[in-house]
Amino acid sequence: MGLADSLAPFQLPARALDVAFERASKIAGQFDSDRRTRADTIRHLVTRIVVAPDELTIQLDRKPLALMLRMPGDMQFTTLDPMVLKVRASLQRTGQSKRLVIGGQREPRIDAGLAALLREAFQSRQLVLEASEESMNQITQRLGMPNGHLTTLMRISYLAPDIIRDILDGHQPPSLTRQKLIAKSRGLPHEWAQQRAWLGWEA
Repeated sequence: MGLADSLAPFQLPARALDVAFERASKIAGQFDSDRRTRADTIRHLVTRIVVAPDELTIQLDRKPLALMLRMPGDMQFTTLDPMVLKVRASLQRTGQSKRLVIGGQREPRIDAGLAALLREAFQSRQLVLEASEESMNQITQRLGMPNGHLTTLMRISYLAPDIIRDILDGHQPPSLTRQKLIAKSRGLPHEWAQQRAWLGWEA
């Protein structure tokens, strides 16, 4: 629902509508830059929030909205129904905690542990390619790695290019952590398209 839809029940004349849009634009600018303004606005407007497994429902009071947008003083606010916003949302696990992901979109979050794991994987693959006369066990012992870790790194170094790009850009699934990637690498499909589903990317 846009601003025009939310103002429709007020049946404003053209001039009052222009003033409301100008005021809304100013509030939006303050909302992004001023944490106190953002908190005050939410406290005055939001009357109820319902979190469902796949949806977030937010109920807004139109009366404070009208006052914020400087509606004509003679308008009747008490008969207006609350504004109801519904957005797609889901709780997704991130390591030991859970995050609420709104609208299927997330801000990029570069995971330092995942990025370091990729770097280690590619460095290890280069070492293996250069040490052609040594076995994997010999290289593992020379580098002082735990048993099996070099094999894990080699598998990770052959991730699909788009998966590597997503991780480095911070667009990996919230549930994908360093430890989970290490664990999931044991059954990692060879097909790149299947790797995305295996590691938790949405289709």
